[in-house]
Amino acid sequence: MVECPVHYGILIQPKSLPCGHVICLDCIRRWVEARRGVLVCPECNSEQVLPREGVDGLPNCYRLIHLCEYLGNLNEVASAVDAGVKARSGTLKCDTHREMTLDRICRDCRLPVCQECARQEHAGHMCLDGSTFMKHMGQPLKKLLGQARIKQKEAQKSLDEIDKMKKELLANKTSAVGVIDQFVIKLIEQATAAGDMLRNQVESTFQEKHQLLEDQENYLRATIEEIEGVSQMLNNQPDDPQQSLTNLPPMVEDATNRLQEVKKMDVQFAPKTSSDIWMDMDGTVMEWFQPNGSKRIGKVMTSEVACPSECQLAVVSEEPSLLSQEVEVELTLNDGHGAQVRCHDSKIVSAEVVNVKGKRVIQVFEHRSNGKLYTKFRPKCIGKYLLNVKVYNQKVKNSPLPILVAPRGTSTVDLKGYPPFHGPHDVRKVGDNFLVLGDEGIVIVDKEGRMVNKFTIEDRVFYPYALAYHNQAYFVTALKGKKVVKFSKMGIATQSFGVGVLEAPTGIAVSKDGTIYVADDKKCCIFVFGGDGKLVRSFSGPGNDKDQLRNPWYIKLNHKGQLVVADCGNCRIQVFNPQTGKCKKSIYVEHAGKPLACRGLDLDVHDNIFVTARAPGKLAQFECVKVYSPDGDALGTFAESPPRSGLHFARGITVIGGELKPTALVVDGGSSAVKFFVI
Repeated sequence: MVECPVHYGILIQPKSLPCGHVICLDCIRRWVEARRGVLVCPECNSEQVLPREGVDGLPNCYRLIHLCEYLGNLNEVASAVDAGVKARSGTLKCDTHREMTLDRICRDCRLPVCQECARQEHAGHMCLDGSTFMKHMGQPLKKLLGQARIKQKEAQKSLDEIDKMKKELLANKTSAVGVIDQFVIKLIEQATAAGDMLRNQVESTFQEKHQLLEDQENYLRATIEEIEGVSQMLNNQPDDPQQSLTNLPPMVEDATNRLQEVKKMDVQFAPKTSSDIWMDMDGTVMEWFQPNGSKRIGKVMTSEVACPSECQLAVVSEEPSLLSQEVEVELTLNDGHGAQVRCHDSKIVSAEVVNVKGKRVIQVFEHRSNGKLYTKFRPKCIGKYLLNVKVYNQKVKNSPLPILVAPRGTSTVDLKGYPPFHGPHDVRKVGDNFLVLGDEGIVIVDKEGRMVNKFTIEDRVFYPYALAYHNQAYFVTALKGKKVVKFSKMGIATQSFGVGVLEAPTGIAVSKDGTIYVADDKKCCIFVFGGDGKLVRSFSGPGNDKDQLRNPWYIKLNHKGQLVVADCGNCRIQVFNPQTGKCKKSIYVEHAGKPLACRGLDLDVHDNIFVTARAPGKLAQFECVKVYSPDGDALGTFAESPPRSGLHFARGITVIGGELKPTALVVDGGSSAVKFFVI
């Protein structure tokens, strides 16, 4: 792999030929000059195309350059050591310190050195004797050589495939030329037959028109002769009519009758036909130029070959749900004209699935009786998957194929408080218990709904709406109190801020660095506070343009640091860059073509967006939970009303359980309960 086929030594400045073989730059230059400028590979003896720049224009083989330099230096060292051993009585002398003996090797410089060199020029370097140096470098060299052998096998495998492909290409070329020759011969025969048919039609038209003109000509000549005959008869009468009285009456009668007949003759002033000969090259004639009545000139196929740009992917299984169904994808191989071909070697197909984490998993396609290929995989969580498929190392027509895995949304239990919750707004899981925000305060209940703890606050006007947890503390928006209250983990109020700034605080989110984002329902904007509670800035404003909001409710931060907002009044989800205040993406929420107001909002561990949605109106309206991928793809819907498991004035939502057992907790204001849905 690293040996030049010309001078049989380690490659120096290796150059890659079009056939894949590698030669030294100087060797290939001399090789080409000896053959008067013709590039013939010394390895496979095939003629190659020489670049305009000559051999210097051939690409460098960068994968081998450093390896060859390394092996070259190593050979020099080994040669020096070997020369020292063979000399026995005659030792090598240093070129710099001529009286000193070369008795060691600098490992860092890969050069033989004497004691003085080791002390001066190579000070600080590791200088070893020959045997120690070989032991020291043997293992890395062995590992490197092993890696090179692997590359050699891969390269040889590729060369075998290329050789096979070249033979198939040559066979297809020969077959195609034969088909074309047969096609041309048949085409000439058919064109000759079509020409004969057209010539016969021309001759037939000519004879028909020529006969018509001759008949007309004879008729007119007979008319002229008749008139001349009568005229001559009248002119030949005797000078004295009295002498031939008996002959005059019959002669006059005959002339009169003949002239009466001439008068009745139809004399046309123009020929009865034209001299034009028209040939209509219609479909009847053109059928001669269409072999088999379908193929057109120039369409020549030698064998069934799949064309990647015409191959098609399709999901043939039903819409997949989490952990309940395999996803089955079918691949149809088509040729360059869109006709299906059978796959005789599935190795031409390579595929991988990119899951919701961005991890790539290799997929294998198998044969089907209908000539198509298929593959299956079972998704482990909801979200957007991408199937990348290549044929002959080129992407097929609709690759990557997006596969959307929907949530199940199976209703399980309802959590009701004892005493009952009053106007619940938001919920969080705290260990084995649940923290619920309601009109009358904040309580922690167990899984049976029994109160375990209650947050204390002296403010009579509180009305907690939403909360966020950060650094062992809870941050709660007080809708009627027009502020944010910070609670310790034990539920004791330690700080409040936003008074005079906030008018109707709703959603709240806290970033990793402690920055606090608060949505304001009336001012229709996002306020940004520092960790100390001081106002830093605000962004967005009232309206329905891209960067605007109308009655924002709950908000969350995704793993990219983007702020996801339930834009209730505009029936959409807005994804903002919180540093610039610019909207990156808008996801419009609708059902059956009708817009739905976004209310509660949360993100799962993969940033899939869960939003409680309700049709606008005060009376009983359609409600559900909509789920979207981070890119805005609609993944599914669950908890649709009006069934028992449906919702009535749904508010906050929290997704718990991570990736293994994801569950959505939905606050339902109408039933004053927290509903559980298995995702």
